[in-house]
Amino acid sequence: MNDLRLLIIANDSLARAGLGTLLAEQPGLPSLPGLNVVGQIPVPEFDPATAQSELERIYRPDVILWDLGWDPAATLDRLGELANTLPPILALLPDAADAALAWDAGPQGLLSRDAEAPQLAAALVALGQGLVVGQPDFSALPTPSGAPTPNPAADHLTPREQEVL
Repeated sequence: MNDLRLLIIANDSLARAGLGTLLAEQPGLPSLPGLNVVGQIPVPEFDPATAQSELERIYRPDVILWDLGWDPAATLDRLGELANTLPPILALLPDAADAALAWDAGPQGLLSRDAEAPQLAAALVALGQGLVVGQPDFSALPTPSGAPTPNPAADHLTPREQEVL
């Protein structure tokens, strides 16, 4: 299986370099792809209409790791503008406080900035296979109406499966 092409986006150059080094050292499992870091860029200034074509021309990423930094409010707007035009995005947040806003911006994955390298690598591989990834305390959030987010997958479980879950 081919390695996933990973683009790292973060405004902090140390965060970009650290994530690149950390993930470049993660070996792929025999049945799963590894990660090939193809670029590290600050938050792009691309026009949302041309973002995908520009990134495809330059980097051709399969997945994107986007570090939202310690104050994600400003970056969330940019993520929201670009999320629908880019490959699957795993966004990193400092804590659960902005998780609802981050999910609304459109990434397919959301983890803590404190996530360990194997967890990041597994989440990126899952995104590359079309799955949605969320840290448990980031995904069990109330909907805008205040009602808890339904979990339709759990509705179809047997009582024993629900007990184990």
